[in-house]
Amino acid sequence: MHRRLPLVVCICLAACSAADRRPATVPAVSDVPAGRLSGDVVPLSYALDLTIVPQRERFSGNVEIVVDIRAATDRFYLHARNLDVHESMLQLADGNIVEAAFDSTATAGVARIISPRVLQPQKALLRLAWNAPFGRQLKGLYAVQEGGRDYAFTQFEPISAREAFPCFDEPAFKTPFDITLNVATGDTAITATPEVEQIPLENGLVRHRYATTPPLPTYLIAFAVGPLDVVTAEDIAPTPQRAAPLPLRGVAAAGKGGRLQYALQTTPELLAIQEAYFDIAHPYPKLDIVAVPDFAAGAMENVGAITYRESLLLLDEDSPVQQRRRHALVHAHELAHQWFGNLVTMPWWDDIWLNESFATWMAYKTVAQWDPQHRAELSRLRRLQVAFDEDALATARQIRQPVMDENDIENAFDGITYTKGGAVLRMFERFMVEDSFREAVRYHLRRFPHANADVNDFMQSLSSIGGDEIGQAFSSFLFQPGIPTLDVEVDCGAVATASISQSRYRPIASGAADSDGWIVPVCLRYGDEHDSFEACQLTGPAPTQVVLRTCPVWLLPNADYAGYFYWSVADYQPLLAAEAQLSPAEQLAVAHSIHAGLQAGRIDIAGAGGLYRQLATSQRPQVALTPRPFIEFSRQYLVDETSAIDAYVQQLYGDVGAALAFDGSHMASLSSDSRRLFLVDAARLLAAAGDQSVRRAALAAAAELVESNEAAVVAPEAGELALQIAAQVGGQALRQQLLGQLRESRDGQQRRDLLRGLAHADEPGFAASMRDLVLTDVIRVNEIRVFLREHVKSRHNRDATWRWLRQNYDALVARLPPRDAGRLPAELVAGFCDERRLKEVSGFLGPRLSQQVGGVRNLAKAIERIELCARRAAVQRPQARAYFSGG
Repeated sequence: MHRRLPLVVCICLAACSAADRRPATVPAVSDVPAGRLSGDVVPLSYALDLTIVPQRERFSGNVEIVVDIRAATDRFYLHARNLDVHESMLQLADGNIVEAAFDSTATAGVARIISPRVLQPQKALLRLAWNAPFGRQLKGLYAVQEGGRDYAFTQFEPISAREAFPCFDEPAFKTPFDITLNVATGDTAITATPEVEQIPLENGLVRHRYATTPPLPTYLIAFAVGPLDVVTAEDIAPTPQRAAPLPLRGVAAAGKGGRLQYALQTTPELLAIQEAYFDIAHPYPKLDIVAVPDFAAGAMENVGAITYRESLLLLDEDSPVQQRRRHALVHAHELAHQWFGNLVTMPWWDDIWLNESFATWMAYKTVAQWDPQHRAELSRLRRLQVAFDEDALATARQIRQPVMDENDIENAFDGITYTKGGAVLRMFERFMVEDSFREAVRYHLRRFPHANADVNDFMQSLSSIGGDEIGQAFSSFLFQPGIPTLDVEVDCGAVATASISQSRYRPIASGAADSDGWIVPVCLRYGDEHDSFEACQLTGPAPTQVVLRTCPVWLLPNADYAGYFYWSVADYQPLLAAEAQLSPAEQLAVAHSIHAGLQAGRIDIAGAGGLYRQLATSQRPQVALTPRPFIEFSRQYLVDETSAIDAYVQQLYGDVGAALAFDGSHMASLSSDSRRLFLVDAARLLAAAGDQSVRRAALAAAAELVESNEAAVVAPEAGELALQIAAQVGGQALRQQLLGQLRESRDGQQRRDLLRGLAHADEPGFAASMRDLVLTDVIRVNEIRVFLREHVKSRHNRDATWRWLRQNYDALVARLPPRDAGRLPAELVAGFCDERRLKEVSGFLGPRLSQQVGGVRNLAKAIERIELCARRAAVQRPQARAYFSGG
């Protein structure tokens, strides 16, 4: 299909003679934009035609882009990477023939169209044709084999659409697409919109044409091609926001479609919650959810064809609760993107937080309403600790970080953008009152449908409902890194008050710079044995006095644990004694405050050990497990002889019946998912402490899984842990059986469990053989990071993996997607806790990661983690020896 402008002559430059060609002046490399394009020439629409046959080495295509030339120029830039462009055509509105040339550059996939003379402002048609190899690193348009069959899938976010077709690959350019896919007879082809026509071709191909899309940026386009199972579900019924039914399908590799039913059942329920919250219908004409056999991201919110790792879609009611919870949270996250990110899109990657922070916040909110058993808010708060740990670094990013080039783009997809951003939204939602915050969100979405909006636009939407002071407070969290720490003191004089002073949180020996201060929305909960009260106030950098209604017996500085800050009080005992009056989230707030105090040196090992003993007796399973980081850090870094820590673990958890975690019948009899997961994590701690009853139960469970894989016999929640323990202590024969299962398995979740289990094998010979498998097809590309990150959690494997990495760096990086190549090597050394390692780590990885996208920042974070760990250990090692030896 070809689109033409009226009164325009189409000239194919390939037909022009060489004598007619005049070379244009090629700009210097410094003229090539490394970041945003100038906007002098912008796309208005695309007609895209691709031939995708995954059995071939290459794909091909042609595109017609209607462009608006807004300023006189003799060249303009767009994006293309690794594309062999063999035809270039430019149609001008005045009918004149202009010779143009396509020229690649070496800068981040930027290409240029060069004219021999100046082009005046006008609308024109750019036509390009190309072919290219399928990607092999799970980005762009890439091919995978599954079960002996060939498939092609895409991952375009953030800047890999340019590897599939020439385009203006920036989120600001939202345009309609007319898409045609030519695929082999018998293959299925899926993209953003419903198919409107199929035409058999004479060359064994079928042409599939699709409805025109709404305005979309390039990164939200997707294709899936191959012998796919397509499961058509009932249309999603109309809602008060949506008058028409919404077509829903599940898509998977051949033979796997039968496992999509659970995900297809959850989708309408999750979507209805979000449509009601936003008060806007799902904005697109269909919804396909696609399980991809080898996929680098967890999931991707492509319009009309959301893609997921298989383990997130291929599950059922009997799957482990951890898997069902991951499915719900990730699925809700991707669905939320249909409004935040897709309907309203950031113009540039510095505002990616407007996508990811909102989708993260909305996912927890959605799942909490959909199934309270999943305890989504407590999952959010446990995840929050990961963001706190990253935000405590001197090298931490801001939520809204300037983005200048490809490195900054890749680095933007981190825990700060997702988890911290989502937590800040939750904090202001509670402070503003949920109804007011919801109205601000709805107002913002109504302002910019199918358009772009940046941070200033959102601040205007927020301030229009919440007032200017809310906008100013929110901005104080967006434009600087770090965590506020609020020190709170109560004075019960003539008028009871709480004094709040603020500083930047710093771990022991941190070199993080001082902060300009935050405007923090604080809600204090306080009370006595009978009543509790709340006082909320915006508190700035200067010390603040909050008037209380009564002199409290206890005071919690972070009501509902909704605030993104750490806090400290002089004495934690009143809060521990008030457990019954605190919600589970607030009890976690107390535990996490103790954790922060320990990391910052405000609480010593003996003080923390005593407080954790009390927390371990909590009737709330999530709270009772909060000593785990203290135990694991002490075991890994603070003591050489672990028998005293083993005894401490036995004292805390030895009588909870953890060996029953592996018993399917017992676990099924428990009414609470939280209780089941508590037993699994208690068993994990006890197994590490050498508890023989737990280890025997785990080995028996692993044997059952190897022999029969019967979920009714082994509790599904404990399957992965059983495999980990078996890999550690089960002997060589059992390890080989588990490896044999991995080689044969096509089930994404089973492979994940096996890999995470085998990662804990620390027998030197077997561990070495597993590392070498990373360089083969036995381990899929998207499994490499899963395995190696788990593998180096064992201190026995950490040194050996570092030696292996130095010997196999090039081979490893060649298999990895670019984002993983820029972060995984740094992650593998971040667990070192010895400053003597710094020179060899920086000496080896410094020059190498400087060549990888995002690598410089990732290495800087890893080096800072090593430094902080070593300095903390130097302070706390004597304390730990004294405490555990005397305990």
